[in-house]
Amino acid sequence: MDGAAAAEEFEWPPLESNPEIFTNYMHGAGMSKDWAIGEVFGFDEELLAFLPQPIIGVIVNLERLKKGEDVAKGSEDNVNKVSYYQKQEGKLDNACGVIACLHAVYNNLDRVNMEPNGVLQKFWDQVKDKSPKDRASDLENFKDFQE
Repeated sequence: MDGAAAAEEFEWPPLESNPEIFTNYMHGAGMSKDWAIGEVFGFDEELLAFLPQPIIGVIVNLERLKKGEDVAKGSEDNVNKVSYYQKQEGKLDNACGVIACLHAVYNNLDRVNMEPNGVLQKFWDQVKDKSPKDRASDLENFKDFQE
């Protein structure tokens, strides 16, 4: 691959799993500053009481040991239960946190505003009527997210 082609290819950089970093990234992409990413330190009532309200999405990062049992649960047949769903495949290995944030924002458009010409709005306009697989393909090369 020559230098020009390499410069044009967009590789998703890994983001540190840190609520402040994700909040700043999503604000920079055009998410309303009325919202932020938080961190859950435990599921005891006392710890949950520290979370700012309202909460409109929860992102959980865990490894499932019985992955074969999850195939049907994660199939596209279940997609009609949410308004926005996209796959994570191909070059999107490092984009898992951003994809989780996209799901949280796009499934709550009745509450979360986006800047009219922001990256989130542009991507939404491009993919809102596409399939989960096509949304993933579009995100792989949506260079506006790297700025």
